[in-house]
Amino acid sequence: MLYNEICVIGLGTIGGFLARSLSYLETTKKLLLIDYDIVEIQNIRNSIYTKKDIGKLKTEVILEKIDCDTVISKNIKFMEGITKIPKLDLTIDCRDFTYDRKNLIDMRLYISFNNLIIDCRKNVTYLKQHEGKYLQKLSKTQLDLIATKLAISIENQSIIQLIKNQQICEIPLEEIWIDSNTPIKKKDIIYDTDICEKKLLNLHEKYPSIIDINQENKITVCIGSKSSAYPKKVIEKNNFHSINDIINVFSELMQKLPFPFNYYFITITKYNRQYYVELLPETGAA
Repeated sequence: MLYNEICVIGLGTIGGFLARSLSYLETTKKLLLIDYDIVEIQNIRNSIYTKKDIGKLKTEVILEKIDCDTVISKNIKFMEGITKIPKLDLTIDCRDFTYDRKNLIDMRLYISFNNLIIDCRKNVTYLKQHEGKYLQKLSKTQLDLIATKLAISIENQSIIQLIKNQQICEIPLEEIWIDSNTPIKKKDIIYDTDICEKKLLNLHEKYPSIIDINQENKITVCIGSKSSAYPKKVIEKNNFHSINDIINVFSELMQKLPFPFNYYFITITKYNRQYYVELLPETGAA
């Protein structure tokens, strides 16, 4: 399947650069761009916009910056299930707010600490809808490179299975800095019934490895990146014996946050001979 007709909702950090990158693709025949906001001075540092754009509608400014034969822009606030837009080949959500998702959104993009998260789940309901927290400071050049990576993945269809199977994918930003052509690796998410397990998207995929590692090693559990964690806790060797042990520790840390997150993606890393489990919260678009 070729993604010839694409909709981008939210033209802020990732969204603005992504719209431009998609416009360069030969496969893009139609772009529908949706945003209701104007360019403000705080948008300038890490977005496609410049000082001369302040006060203008983002949709109008983007039209001046991209190259596509057929571009449609709508200055509206998108609400799934309410806002009417045509069904295109691909609909991408780059907003910095979380909203319940039904069947129209194919992909939600956000950056959590040092990772790009591509979330292709549908029918997602949030206990609390909130504004995303920007947990990583990125430059215009870095955001443009991320957008290029995504556009390449859309053009070569490497994301098609993610969308088809409603999966979630985590890409360390270091991989993008090294090579923007690195293929996207798909990772399954597991749907669980417990309220905590529901928040931990890939818990069942990761917990056997966590238990195995902890048999011989200490593990530091962090909310966020190991280098800039919110709360963290060191688990001494051979303390994780079951999934319930893991859930208890993770739940305790999640309750210590100054603000709640809806979902977390679990990663395991080894650095300087030490093991870290990072719970990467679902957050804003950058």
